[in-house]
Amino acid sequence: MEPVSLWAAVEFTACNGSTEALLTAAARAGLHPYGVTALPGGFGGRCAAWQYPRLAALARKHRVRLRIRRKLGLYFCLRPLLRRAGLWAGLAMFVPLLLFAQQFVWYADTSSLTTGQAARACAVLREAGLQPGAAVTEAKLTAGEYALLHSGEFSWASLNFAKGRLVVEAAAARPKPDIAAGTLHGIRAKCGGTVLRTNLTSGTMLVQPGQQVEAGQGLIGTARAERDGTLIFAPAAGTVIAQFEWSDTRTVPLEETVQQYTGACTRAYRVTAFGHTFPCPPRLRRNMRR
Repeated sequence: MEPVSLWAAVEFTACNGSTEALLTAAARAGLHPYGVTALPGGFGGRCAAWQYPRLAALARKHRVRLRIRRKLGLYFCLRPLLRRAGLWAGLAMFVPLLLFAQQFVWYADTSSLTTGQAARACAVLREAGLQPGAAVTEAKLTAGEYALLHSGEFSWASLNFAKGRLVVEAAAARPKPDIAAGTLHGIRAKCGGTVLRTNLTSGTMLVQPGQQVEAGQGLIGTARAERDGTLIFAPAAGTVIAQFEWSDTRTVPLEETVQQYTGACTRAYRVTAFGHTFPCPPRLRRNMRR
């Protein structure tokens, strides 16, 4: 099939008159019908639709009767539609409706997420009112980002919307550190006893007055809970006063050597000079006595 038949072509028959002269005149005028076949009293063929009026003028000069058998091509398929006023009205309404529809979610792009993360993100966004077909506002986008963060699945989330496309970008949440998970890294008891009084400065008090504690048990933790239950770090500081029982065993001998005064008197002489003190030897002491 010739390419011209896909757009606009005419299949015709030529009868009576000088058909051979018509073909010669058409070739001289630059009109080249294709698919020419012999018919009783003439021939049949095809030509481009915009060449048919010139071919018909030559046929009238040679007294050849042309008859259109079939019109081929996309142009003749669309031509009847272009004559309808409803079609033009539909086209005129289509553009404003298309611009208005860009404010709604056509589809959510979750290509940056895994299959499981994408399913959970879509479920969270659906609860926030960001499913396909819903209108998008800045408040909904902000609420959707907070909903993704509060779901515990993501540590970072971003929602971008443009021309009906909702792009979801998020990073998987990492495991919370031990201190945020509520593990005890604060003040611990060194020995067992009964708590008498407590005074909390910072952190979380883990014991109450009257409670029995054991050695190594946590007294003040480093995790503090918010109103919504979120655990945040807070230094452990405070005072816990407790009483404990203490027992000790000692061995006391029955006999013990004790130094006592005998009543004897001794004298010692020292010489001090230039800030230094020198004890006198025993011989010098006796000479000094005499």
